[in-house]
This record gives sequence, C-alpha cells and structure tokens, in this order.
Amino acid sequence: AVLAMCLAALAVHAQLMKSTNDAVSMEVGGARLTLNAGAGAGTNVDVATNNGVATSIQGALAQTQPQISSVYAKIGTTFASASQAVAATIAQISTVSATTITAQSRAMSAESSLAGTQASLANSLLAEQARAVTVEAAITQAQGSIAVSVLGEQVRALGESANIAAAVAGTSQSIAVAGLNLQSSLASETTRAGAVEASLAVVVAQLQTAVGQATATVQALNTQLSTMSACATSGQLTTASGSCISVSAAAAGSCSSRANVSSPAPACAAGYTPVSSVSEVSQCSGASTTTTFSCQAVPCPVLSQGFNVPSGCKCIPGVNGSVTPTTTPPYNINTCAHIPCPANSVGSNVFSGCSCSKGYNGTVTAIDTAPFYINTCQLSPCPVGSTGTNLLSGC
Repeated sequence: AVLAMCLAALAVHAQLMKSTNDAVSMEVGGARLTLNAGAGAGTNVDVATNNGVATSIQGALAQTQPQISSVYAKIGTTFASASQAVAATIAQISTVSATTITAQSRAMSAESSLAGTQASLANSLLAEQARAVTVEAAITQAQGSIAVSVLGEQVRALGESANIAAAVAGTSQSIAVAGLNLQSSLASETTRAGAVEASLAVVVAQLQTAVGQATATVQALNTQLSTMSACATSGQLTTASGSCISVSAAAAGSCSSRANVSSPAPACAAGYTPVSSVSEVSQCSGASTTTTFSCQAVPCPVLSQGFNVPSGCKCIPGVNGSVTPTTTPPYNINTCAHIPCPANSVGSNVFSGCSCSKGYNGTVTAIDTAPFYINTCQLSPCPVGSTGTNLLSGC
C-alpha cells in the first residue's frame, strides 16, 4: 500500500513538471493564447487575433499574473516537500523491504527446518510403530506359551488334587479306625484303672483303721510305761489302776481284793469308739487283772476317704453319699453308694468303670462332686469316605 502511494505521488509530480515545462494554449472568442511557464522563461502571452477581445484578455491576464506567479511558487514548494517525503518514504520502503526479505528468509529457513523435523518425526514414528508391532507379536506369542503352560499346570494340579484327595480319604479312614480302636482300648484301660482305684481305696481304708488302732495301743502303752517308770523311780510298784503302791503295802494286802478289777465303759463323742485294755499285776499269789477303756476315733468307712470320722470323711470319686459321725455303733452313718453308668454307656457302675455304648465316642470319668462323673459319650459320626448321619444309625 505504501509503495502504491509513492508511485501515485511520483506520477503527479511528473505530470506537474510536464505542465510547468510545456506551454499552455487555448482559444477564447476566436483568439488563440499561448502561455509559456517554463522554468526561468517568465510568462509570455501571444495573441493571434486582431479583434477587440485580445485587449480585454491582456488586461485580465495582467491582473491575474501575480496570482499565477504565487500559485507557481506554492506549487514549487509543494513539489520540493513532496520530493523529500517521497525520498524518505522510498528509504523506509527499502528498509522495510530488507527487513521483509530477512524475515522471509528466516521464515523459509524455519519452514525448511520444520519440514526436516517433521520428516524425522515421521521416520521415528514409523520406526516406533514397527517396533510396537514387533513387541505386540512377541507378547502375543508369549501369551500363547503362557496359556499352554498354565493349562498344563492346571491339568497336573487336577491330577495331584485327585491323588491328594484319595490319599486324604484313605488316611482319614485309617485315622477314624485307629481312633475307634484307641477309644476302645482307652475304655478298657479306664475300666481296669477304676477297678484298681477301688481296690486301693479299700486297702487305704483298712490301713487307716490299722494305723488308728496301732496309734491307740501305742498311746496306752506309753501311758503305762510312764506310770511304771515314775513308780519305779520312787521304789514302788504300779497297781492295775495305774497308781503307785509300796512293796510292803502290796505284800500285806489281799490278792482277792485286787483281782479282776474292771472300770465302766466311758461315753465317747460322736465318731469315737470305746477301746478296752487289760493289765495284769502279780504282786500276790494269784494274778489280778484290770480292764480300762479309752475313746478312739473311728477310721473312714468303706467307699469313703479321709483320716477318720471325727475329722471328716467323704465318698470316693464316682460314689454318691455322705459319712455322718454318731455316738452309737458303728459310730457313723455311711450312705456312700455306687452310681450306675450314665446314659449311652455300659458297665457295673461309675466307680468300677463305664465305657461308651456301641456307636458312641467319648469317656465316663469319676469325680468327687455332683453328679460325681463326667460323661462325654456322643454319637460317632460316619468316617471320611462314607455317607450317613452316624455309626449307630448306619453309614
């Protein structure tokens, strides 16, 4: 657009210059006038007519000559300014053209670089796509191999599972049979152990009775020995009543007066029994005897355990009842009685031993608190590898 303006200005300038260098001719009322306005030529008017009009024209020209000269001066100034502006504009156009050329060159270089980069990217993309296709093919092949391997492992696992299941079934059945055999053996051993325990309880009770009697005898002998020792220390003899008497008094006395002296049986506390002891004195011709009594604790009766009746006795495990001390023979009330075998078990009684009935699994254990046994006999389930509810109803 700037270049077009400049070219238009140059065309106007050339036209004006042509106008100022050429002569202007015209005809007015049949008269021909020629105006020479060239540079330095001044202003000349040629009149080519003889009529009176020429005179009028010359007068008019003479009056407008100063104005025309002023106009030409202004035109010259305007042309000079326009020429400078055109020169400056041309210089700017040259600068802009150079900048534009440089920018176009850079744009072309950038476009060339971009084209090269696009080509490189396209080649890289093609290469990556080719590699991706190769990797995808490799993955597909690997997946196929893995699938085949997995199928093979699954087949082997199924085979192993079947073998393991068969082995487990056989082992479980063997364990079940062994468990039943073990339970049967345990029941038999429990029965035997109960019988042994009962025998031991009886033996212990007898030993406790013997120990009590021996203790009472030892105590009586110790009393007699103490009395005799005290009498002998003072040079006297011991009478049947346990008192000391001088030798001369014993010799002067009547033997018949001391013969067969017996003291009455004492009233013992509950749980105690009177025990007699006989002593003999031979100071005179014909011996004399003296019978004395003492109270002795009654040992715990059969089917009970403890030290003696006064200190307390309780029924042995598996036996139900109690032991109560009394003052009349046998000086205790013993209600300890055997308990029959509980439900789902067989045997004489709990103390002797009970075993679970056929088709049941568990034990019966004697204890010393109510109900005096623990019964775990339950229906035996069907073993592994069989069907049914339990052994009793059938598998």
